[in-house]
Amino acid sequence: MKKTLTFKLITVLLLSTILIPVNVFAQLEIVDVDKDNDIFITSSVTGADRLELLNVMKSLDPEDRKNVVYIREDGSFLANRDELLKEFMESNKNRIGVDGKLVLTDSAHKTLDSTQIETSQHVLHDEVTLAYANPINACPSVNSGPFRRVTSTTGYSRLTADIYLPSKTLGEVYIKSGTNDKGYIYSGAVTSLGGIDFGLATNYTEGPYYWDETWGIFVIGGVTTDPFGNYRFGQTVFFKYYTPADNQAAVYVAGEDKYGNFLERTVVAQVTGKNFRADGTGMKIKRVTSIGQSPEDLTSGSYLKNVHWNNVKIGTTSGSEVLMTASMTSESCGYKTSNVLVDFISYSNEKVWVKAGTLPE
Repeated sequence: MKKTLTFKLITVLLLSTILIPVNVFAQLEIVDVDKDNDIFITSSVTGADRLELLNVMKSLDPEDRKNVVYIREDGSFLANRDELLKEFMESNKNRIGVDGKLVLTDSAHKTLDSTQIETSQHVLHDEVTLAYANPINACPSVNSGPFRRVTSTTGYSRLTADIYLPSKTLGEVYIKSGTNDKGYIYSGAVTSLGGIDFGLATNYTEGPYYWDETWGIFVIGGVTTDPFGNYRFGQTVFFKYYTPADNQAAVYVAGEDKYGNFLERTVVAQVTGKNFRADGTGMKIKRVTSIGQSPEDLTSGSYLKNVHWNNVKIGTTSGSEVLMTASMTSESCGYKTSNVLVDFISYSNEKVWVKAGTLPE
């Protein structure tokens, strides 16, 4: 009798040893793209959604595939990790409808800078100041608050930069309470059919949540999201905007969260009908620093100070990026010039101060 029980116990233990690793690996579901860069997609994403997300992730630069949120134009979205999906949904809880999709229209989050590509190119030269000065050239108003904008010539589909995110505790960020004002630092593509705003926005409000008092990734153009992510104030992050495949736009940001932990996030948006091309044909790339407002009020006093765009490079494919120069620039301006200060060193290196108020003070 004892021998029989012993045999059964040994059999159960052996089966458990075999089955446990199988169950663990079944949940991981790692798909090889190449021998050096694996793509992870959680097992909760299945069927056609899984195949679509896999194809989207294949088009991304290998280093951008770790934490990916993909947003379709109808407002539906996917993430390659369950915890990432939860984070995105928490950040956008006020933007998700009963159908589980992002709400597509919101007058309080209109496109900040919808300037379309110009048929003729003209370079507007800035002067090296090595100190803050009002920009020489005035941008046309889009009734969305003060901003600084630099736009490339045609033929580019990506931008990379090191960006200093102003600190609230150092007095470099102020958003007036009771307003719709928000600080934005972003890039995006512009074609003859329209554009997109894609980058970082302030989560200015003080609070206990990990996203409070941080900078988060947002997109405006078709879909609209609230800031997602929690990059701490007062640090320099690595920022990348690009068109990984036709009819797509992506942003990757690497830096620290508010607790000092390394954080990297990639958000990809589906963009149809605007002729977004991975090779940059018919496209310009912009960079913008803005106090976004709806309605516009240039007396609210909200400001961003010491936004530093450094090592700004543009190109069409990974590794093709080169430092931006005057010959690669079609527009360099501010709105209004009295609401913007620029410490201009070069077209790849400048500090920006924008305020809903007169500058210098």
